[in-house]
Amino acid sequence: MTQTALSQNGSSLISYAITKLNPEVFSHPIWKHFGKKKASLSPSIVDDLLCAAKNIQENDPSGACQVLLICAFYLNYFSRQYKALIVSQQAHALAERTGLTREAVWALWGTCAICVQQGNYEQATIHFVDLHAALTEQNEWIVANFIELMKQTLCNFMPVSSRKNFAPARDRPTEEMLTLTFDWLQQWGYPLPAPKTDFGIPAQNSYREKRSPLDTSASKPKPDLTYRRETAEVSESINMVAQMLGTFSVIIQESQLKLPASRGLSLLKYLLLHHKRNTPREVLMDAFWPDANPEAARNNLNVAMYNLRQGVRSVIDLEVIRFGNGAYGLPTNIDLWLDVDEFEQCVKEGQRLEARNQLTDAVTEYEIAVNIYRGDLLADTPYDDWMAIDRERLRLAYLDTLDRMSKIYFDREQYAACIRLCQLILNRDLCREDAHCCLMRCYSRLGQVPLALRQYQICAEALHSELEVDPAPETTQLYQRIHQHQHV
Repeated sequence: MTQTALSQNGSSLISYAITKLNPEVFSHPIWKHFGKKKASLSPSIVDDLLCAAKNIQENDPSGACQVLLICAFYLNYFSRQYKALIVSQQAHALAERTGLTREAVWALWGTCAICVQQGNYEQATIHFVDLHAALTEQNEWIVANFIELMKQTLCNFMPVSSRKNFAPARDRPTEEMLTLTFDWLQQWGYPLPAPKTDFGIPAQNSYREKRSPLDTSASKPKPDLTYRRETAEVSESINMVAQMLGTFSVIIQESQLKLPASRGLSLLKYLLLHHKRNTPREVLMDAFWPDANPEAARNNLNVAMYNLRQGVRSVIDLEVIRFGNGAYGLPTNIDLWLDVDEFEQCVKEGQRLEARNQLTDAVTEYEIAVNIYRGDLLADTPYDDWMAIDRERLRLAYLDTLDRMSKIYFDREQYAACIRLCQLILNRDLCREDAHCCLMRCYSRLGQVPLALRQYQICAEALHSELEVDPAPETTQLYQRIHQHQHV
């Protein structure tokens, strides 16, 4: 379908897309069970739902996917967007693993919507690419074209440096169609009915007023929390979401914290990474001013902390750093979600399940961990020495997780999935000879012998260029066996 046709039939197209992209979770019996309770608007209900999803995923994977999306709805409603993002990705991993194409599309759409609500258009665009591919495989050409337009439009709101991997929009569909679709994306994750537009799409509500990125008439308003105060249990805690894997990002009570590069910002990063215990003043002095005398180091620390607090208060009037008993830390009322913690927890749980031979559950945990790992620790400040050990530790954990998953997929003869993981390993470390060998075996077993032989050449060139060594004898023997069309 051409872009002109899409624009001319906007209302019917969006109505059709809704039937394909919106999950049917509200007809699920577990939703009906919990939805009738007064406590259904309490964040604690998510724990019950996650437990329910785990209990039914073997016998009813479709139901488990829907319950996971219910969890994502609730988490998103309570402004835990990053946790909601992880749960929606967990639903997608389960759907992919069990061949549930419909549920996989639902989960991908939810993931796109959460990213749009966060204003993370670059990540949303990446997920739109996956969604477009999934719809194309299902021969849903109309909706796939619609998603392609959405992806192209989002490129207009990404930084110029990030657009190089995506084709820009040649034309632009009608303003009305895009605005309605962005409104629809912004409403994803709300269990209560919302007013309807003429197209049957939820309109913006007073308790969740957000603007499409197309609307430049006014700055984005802060959400009105009046409705939430009347219907939900409001905690006194302050929600903080911090991403340190890849580009650093902090969101406090839905407000993005944007501070200029400074020593104070580095101190904030340090305290977030070590948030589980308060950090003595002397430790910070030694980490950031190792060559200064104690008096100068303490003065530098005081100045940096003062500037940090002033910078935070210019964005949001909340206390983020507290000092007591000679140590700095986060206030006790801050409820922190940190991607590093979540990554390590998923890796640890995956290893525990793998040791118990619960490989299906282990892969689910590993997949979530891989999705969380958006890049090396604080990749936007690669020359800060204080986190070098943690950065390498997390990088090795990521590579080890990819390696564990690739072995599981190889043993299950899921060679395409194994190839994807090995390529991710080599993207980080081109000299991983074991990953090259695994790729050679996968290509050979898929009947793609030329690719297997070419992989050996790539391995040999990388080892010679980076380490000035030749491939191990075992790798060369593998190459020779493949060349002779032997089974490997």
